Amino acid sequence: MVSEFVQAAVDAALKAGEIQMALLPEGRAAKQVRTKRNPADLVTFAYGVPMFCVSIGLERRGQVVAGVVYHPPLGEMFYAERGGGAFLRHNGADERIRVSEIDAVATAMVATGLPYDIRESGNNIENIGRLCRTAIEVRILGAAALHLAYVAAGRVDAFWEPLLNPWDIAAGSLLVEESGGRVSHVSGSPFHVDCRDVLASNSKLHQEMVGLLAG
Repeated sequence: MVSEFVQAAVDAALKAGEIQMALLPEGRAAKQVRTKRNPADLVTFAYGVPMFCVSIGLERRGQVVAGVVYHPPLGEMFYAERGGGAFLRHNGADERIRVSEIDAVATAMVATGLPYDIRESGNNIENIGRLCRTAIEVRILGAAALHLAYVAAGRVDAFWEPLLNPWDIAAGSLLVEESGGRVSHVSGSPFHVDCRDVLASNSKLHQEMVGLLAG
């Protein structure tokens, strides 16, 4: 049975998901999409591609204690509470999720994201190229929280991304930890929600990923 914190997050995520799904078929112009810092930094998901999610995390005394990541197009609700495991709710059934058992990057599927300043800084391009030459595949879904949920569910073996915000990674980081994975700064140093970058894995790949991302 989920706690009141998780249930409140689940209820809120479902309502937010309804809004997202209602907007999904509309064109970008109809959504009146605006940008923030540059043309690549949109204030919302805008193009009608169904790879977006709702991410809600609860931090208490410096520690994330509850988290929910909801993918409305597939109706998949990932949730976790510290010390209670990580779960996927789909079609009315709850299933405990675990990270994968892959133990080498050469046989792994990894994921990443593109930072909004990539046109100016080139940040992450070198690492993407290096991992493309090492792993089976590098995937970019466009939603950091969903990538983290997929690591927790064993669908992706590792994920890294620079220049993120706490709301991108708080809930997903707990999902990974509660499913048996490991989360850190890209450098391998201890994780906290204000890291701005993240490396999450099934734990067996973690040190190898740290080395690859360090160049």
